[in-house]
Amino acid sequence: MTPVDHFPALIIVIFFICAFLTPLLSRRSRELGVAAMYTAFALTLTMALFLLLRVYQDGTLFYHVGGWEPPFGIELKIDFLRA
Repeated sequence: MTPVDHFPALIIVIFFICAFLTPLLSRRSRELGVAAMYTAFALTLTMALFLLLRVYQDGTLFYHVGGWEPPFGIELKIDFLRA
């Protein structure tokens, strides 16, 4: 598996990490909080564009969180609308 295969889950994780770190960094300096938000946005936008290109090439993608198949695990489905 390549790192691009994990982008659906990484996009969610990056936003959760940023939601936790931004208030902490903003207490120290407002510019740090804003920089963290812009960095997370740029990183996830880049990942989403890679996913869109991959969906365009390969069709609908399925990502099984934790490697568990449905109905026991969570499945993320990425198509043109979701990418």
